[in-house]
Amino acid sequence: MINKIFQTLNKRQWLIDSPRATLGIFIILNIMAMAFYKGGTYHNASSPGYSFFNNFLSDLGRVVSHSGQINFHASLCFNMAMLLAGFTLSMFFLSTPCLFKLEEKRTYFISIIASFFGILGSLSMIGVGFTPSDIFFQPHVLFAHWLFRFLFLAALLTSICIYKSKKFNNKYAFGYIVFSITIFSYVLFNELGPSPHINPWALYLQAISQKAILLCFLISVVIQTNGISLLFSNEK
Repeated sequence: MINKIFQTLNKRQWLIDSPRATLGIFIILNIMAMAFYKGGTYHNASSPGYSFFNNFLSDLGRVVSHSGQINFHASLCFNMAMLLAGFTLSMFFLSTPCLFKLEEKRTYFISIIASFFGILGSLSMIGVGFTPSDIFFQPHVLFAHWLFRFLFLAALLTSICIYKSKKFNNKYAFGYIVFSITIFSYVLFNELGPSPHINPWALYLQAISQKAILLCFLISVVIQTNGISLLFSNEK
């Protein structure tokens, strides 16, 4: 059953083309959302516009901003970005085991487990898009937390597959390991670090760490698609 699903997938589309296109759209939609955001932070409702250092990305998805104003356009852009990215990422992880089908059975099996966790992380991203934090706070936090936990497991297991693979350069395995360590560090800081509700400095640290992990994620998409593209070119 699993093999039949993999055979019907357009590998190049979901492993290279769609992730690259979605990356560009995701960035554009978030920039638009930042421009449309109606202002306010946890500690300063009168703060004008979006503050890169004092607002979370999820603030963009709020139906009503921290300033008390309707945040329709920013929310629309942000939530569309999350839904699109979540769908594309789920298809990416669904297609990933195709890369290891001809490897050892253990490696192929690990890739399927990695795919499973990656899809769960992708669905969590979609969940974030469907749960604005000012309306569905608890589900939103749950999806946001598990998004990175699942992606950590997916990245860690994928790094093992790449390391064991004869087709990939080990530098990509190293890149995945760095990415997984970065995600794990963010999860720990998010869980054990200061609450953003305590004071503006704690909010600043949490907001910056979120932007940093997002940047790492975007860079990892570029590196992954480049590595896979090179692999496909060598197979021709």
